[in-house]
Amino acid sequence: MLLGLLTYIDATGCRMNAVAFNCAMLIFGTACLVAWEIPFGLKMVSFLFAGLDGPLSPIYYSWANILTTGDSQVRAMTLAVMNSCGAVAALVMGQWAYPVTDAPKFSKGYRASLSLVIGMCVWVVIVRVMEMRAINKHSAETATDEESNGSASGVEVITEPKV
Repeated sequence: MLLGLLTYIDATGCRMNAVAFNCAMLIFGTACLVAWEIPFGLKMVSFLFAGLDGPLSPIYYSWANILTTGDSQVRAMTLAVMNSCGAVAALVMGQWAYPVTDAPKFSKGYRASLSLVIGMCVWVVIVRVMEMRAINKHSAETATDEESNGSASGVEVITEPKV
């Protein structure tokens, strides 16, 4: 799954399609596990789908690198915070939401995971909207600068020779 998604992103540049596909599979699998009283085959597929959060980490880290290209200090801080928060979340979720005594149903854990997956999907949309606003703002500023220079390429062309 990881290799397929990352190859697709590299080949097409469509990061959001891969993220949306992966998030949809995560939500479906986790929602089925929350329901729990489902056929055995669907339960096994749900376990597989609910465990597909792995491909998102390299996508999010590379996306963070792209978004923070201009400032290496912001990039370093962003990636460090992402890594730290991920480690803390995994530690807390493992201890609090998935205690061994609740196995295999983990009713509290699957509900918590479903809410976190939905929250992650909402956050991805928010970040993408903010990214598109920044891109549009930069494009508008570039177009304004080009118009004020009198040329589309930013180089003024002189048609009459100076005497």
